[in-house]
Amino acid sequence: MLEEQARVAQQAALEYAQKYSLSEEHRQAEIQRNRELCDGLAKAYQEHTESNCQQVVKDREHSLMINQELRGELNLCGQRYQQFETNASAQIQTSNNAASYWRAESEQEARRASLNSEQNQQTSQICRRFGW
Repeated sequence: MLEEQARVAQQAALEYAQKYSLSEEHRQAEIQRNRELCDGLAKAYQEHTESNCQQVVKDREHSLMINQELRGELNLCGQRYQQFETNASAQIQTSNNAASYWRAESEQEARRASLNSEQNQQTSQICRRFGW
């Protein structure tokens, strides 16, 4: 496409030179100037295109690196969460076991207290019967 535009520009310069009856030497100088201008523009265009492509590649590499770092962080956070969840489950189980133990101890103590109370009442009744 760039070559086509350069060809069209050169043709326009040639037609301009013919239209205004420029001397052959002047016409050749205009054509040469036009060629140099087109070549300079083509070179600048190519340099900018290459620079842009390199920047795109750099940006992609940088984005990939950042994405990998973020994936690593996300994975690490997931592992930490699982560890916290495991620890919390273990703590809950320990608390439930302790609650069950103390509930059983409390119930057993209540039965002992009830049994002792009954025994004390019976002993008290026996003592009263015998006048003690």
